[in-house]
Amino acid sequence: MSTNSISIEENASETIMATLNCTDSSVTWTSTNPGVATVHDGVITGVGVGTTTVVASLADGTSSTIDVSILSSCHSPVSFSTDSWNTIVCNSQMDNI
Repeated sequence: MSTNSISIEENASETIMATLNCTDSSVTWTSTNPGVATVHDGVITGVGVGTTTVVASLADGTSSTIDVSILSSCHSPVSFSTDSWNTIVCNSQMDNI
């Protein structure tokens, strides 16, 4: 793999490369937690906040892994007050607290 770990935001994608030292160029990509991130042909897509491991496997059983952290796409919510409500706005969703 091109790196040992990566962090991306929910709903964002990042492409990673597997370096092959063999003649078999067919790589099977899997995520150990597809509820956090999916992977297809080396393109990792953040699905939900959390961590997972992406595995690139060859038919001969050799593999390589990368640790993936998916971060919330709302890092600094906007806060404001109106009368008796405090509201946090994040990704077009409003939660009253």
